[in-house]
Amino acid sequence: MSGLRGLGLAVLALCCLSAVAGESAASLEFVLGESIEGQSPGTSAAWQPFAAGQSLGFQDAPAWLRLPPKPDALGQGSRYLLVKPRHLGDVQVFTMDNPTVPLLEAGTMRPATDSAVGYGYTVLLSEAEVASGVLVRVQSDTILQPSVELLTPHDLLRENFRFNLSFGLAFSATLFFLFWALATAISTPSTLLVVWVARLVVYLATLFVHLGLVHPWLDGETLPSQATVHVFFALGFITLAQFFDYLLLRELWLGRLRWVFLAVVSTFAVAKPLAWWLEGASAALQLNNHSIVATLLLGLVLVPLARPARLSAFRLTRFGVGGYFLIQAVPIVALIFAGAIYAAGFGRILELAFINYSIVPAGYITFLLFRRQRLIASERAAYEKAAQQRDLQLAAEQEKRKEVGDLLDMLVHEVRTPLATLRMAAQVNRLSPDLVQRVITRINDAVGQAYRADELEQGQTEPSAVRLELRPLLEACAGDQDIELVIRGEAPPVMANSNVLRIVLTNLFSNASKYRSGNTSVIAELGSTESRALLVISNRAAREVPVNPSRLFDKYYRGPEAVGTRGTGLGLYIVRRLCEQMQGEVSLQVDEHWVRVTLKLPRADSVAQGWHW
Repeated sequence: MSGLRGLGLAVLALCCLSAVAGESAASLEFVLGESIEGQSPGTSAAWQPFAAGQSLGFQDAPAWLRLPPKPDALGQGSRYLLVKPRHLGDVQVFTMDNPTVPLLEAGTMRPATDSAVGYGYTVLLSEAEVASGVLVRVQSDTILQPSVELLTPHDLLRENFRFNLSFGLAFSATLFFLFWALATAISTPSTLLVVWVARLVVYLATLFVHLGLVHPWLDGETLPSQATVHVFFALGFITLAQFFDYLLLRELWLGRLRWVFLAVVSTFAVAKPLAWWLEGASAALQLNNHSIVATLLLGLVLVPLARPARLSAFRLTRFGVGGYFLIQAVPIVALIFAGAIYAAGFGRILELAFINYSIVPAGYITFLLFRRQRLIASERAAYEKAAQQRDLQLAAEQEKRKEVGDLLDMLVHEVRTPLATLRMAAQVNRLSPDLVQRVITRINDAVGQAYRADELEQGQTEPSAVRLELRPLLEACAGDQDIELVIRGEAPPVMANSNVLRIVLTNLFSNASKYRSGNTSVIAELGSTESRALLVISNRAAREVPVNPSRLFDKYYRGPEAVGTRGTGLGLYIVRRLCEQMQGEVSLQVDEHWVRVTLKLPRADSVAQGWHW
């Protein structure tokens, strides 16, 4: 956004420099009207001093400007006579020696003529013509603020450079604002944005017409004249800008007061073309100027009475909208004051007001749009983050419900089956203490597994590591499960917790005992790597093992081969979690009907003294 502000300030500063650039020091005199129809005023006319660019207001009669004779111009070379602005209706240049034969005939009411500059009319004067003095006749339906200068070719190049630079920056800035507005209006359409795009497009068209860039194609016969097109775009652009101002005010809460502004704008919008039709272009343009002052003042009055609208898409404030109207009003007030005192440079101030009335609002709305985009992006990111958090919470809740359901299913299965055994034994009078004890043991085992899994989930187990030999522990656990164990190879001592490792081995031997083929032996193979002790427990499976055996480590998962076999679905899950706590690894491989579980545990000789997990 700092880049946009810098661009706007650069354009405005350059336009200001152009506006306050000094006019020619040549002394001028003027007189309104003609003493005799078709003839120039003579020396006896009431000539008055005139400063280049001074406003003469709206005049029906032509204005004559006189550049007194300059005898000292002989020997100084030819000069360019520059007459501005470009939108003067009729321009004629004579020498005082021959005031009946024009050296130049130009203006918006005439066909286009060649000029050395794009913002005015030029004619090359010889030394003798400069020395004899020059008369310039100007007439226009628009406000008269003529400027006449005598320039050397070098001065003319400098003026051209200044104009082209300021025009190029103003055009580039407006084009940049237009493309941004167009892209935003397409992605997120709104009435305000659409009218803003239209305002920028009409401003560019008005700018081209105002500078006479389309004059060569406007011959006044097959196409309208330059003067007609200039008045049309001047009225149209101001009217469209005022409707945009209404839409901007609508972003604030004004109640019925906003209809007052709309009524004023609509009244002027109807009155201006009527005035043009009934009274002519001069009356329409004067009404156009009055509408600018009226709407800006009314906007400045209404803004303090407004409140921010809760449903505003642009989140505008009274301060922001008031600044928008004030920025446009200040040059207009300066223009009125300069016209009232007949100040020199009125034409320059008028150009500055025209630029300020278009580029500054464009930059301001672009700033609002950028701020709105950042706000929307921030809100969208916050919504997406909240949605992700809700999804995570929902997923966690669903997973928790699933775990609770799996736990209940497991407990129901593990409790219902032994209870059914007790009920059947009681019915046939075969209930014995030994049977009751086995049932109690089975139920306790199931509840103990579930409790142990919950401890692991809560992170409540923090085992301390000690130096352990694997072979004696394997023999003891195999004896508890009453299975035949074949131990092959040797492994170095490991760093592990005795109780935790016993639980791991007990679960592995229990699985091997339940799912082995017949009374086949369980094989334990010992080995080692540089930092790990290896233990591979193998058994021949009685049934086909699933293609994806890694799922056997999931909580409560029981494969198809477990159907009809008691179990909680927690054994291998507990094995994996306990191995992770001991800084170990566990994996399961299936080779035809053989199931191999591989444990990798830290070697005691590679672990730092006193290491805890």
